[in-house]
Amino acid sequence: MTNNDLDALRQWCERLASFEVGQWQEWPDIDLYMDQVISYLERYMNYFRIYEGEKIITPAIINNNTKDGVLPKPVKKKYPRSLLSNLLMFCITRQVLSGQELAAMLRELNQTEDFSEIHAQFGQTLETELQKTLQIVADETDELKNTDRRQLAQIAMKLSLEAFSAGTMARKILAELGTPSEKAGNEE
Repeated sequence: MTNNDLDALRQWCERLASFEVGQWQEWPDIDLYMDQVISYLERYMNYFRIYEGEKIITPAIINNNTKDGVLPKPVKKKYPRSLLSNLLMFCITRQVLSGQELAAMLRELNQTEDFSEIHAQFGQTLETELQKTLQIVADETDELKNTDRRQLAQIAMKLSLEAFSAGTMARKILAELGTPSEKAGNEE
């Protein structure tokens, strides 16, 4: 990694630091069609794009996960604000959770009568966790006197282990939330 590469990483982190989910009332209050949904979500997910041209969300991803029961179904091919928020949660958490785990999480979250509360909690938690991670990266990379590839790999390992630990705990919690028939099948 060169100094330019490290500068590019720092610039990407600065851009990521400005990420905000946005308040519930700022999200579209009309139902959107698929092409509008993709356009809307791409603006959010662009912050997380690692590779140029990487497709984070596509109609096929949404359709396949809807068919598989991971995502709630649109209403007459339209996506209301709550489903749009579900899709953002899906895009971000699918990096950590399996389809079944995502379905269990979204199923439980969608039991609420006022999804704006879930949306607010999701946004606040995501933004807080991003800031914590960005601070770790800033602290660790500020100490680099040169572009020590091994040190950068160690930072990546540390972050990966934190993600693994948190992801494992999230998966266990979701396993415990499984339906009674799923839990009975696991106990036999």
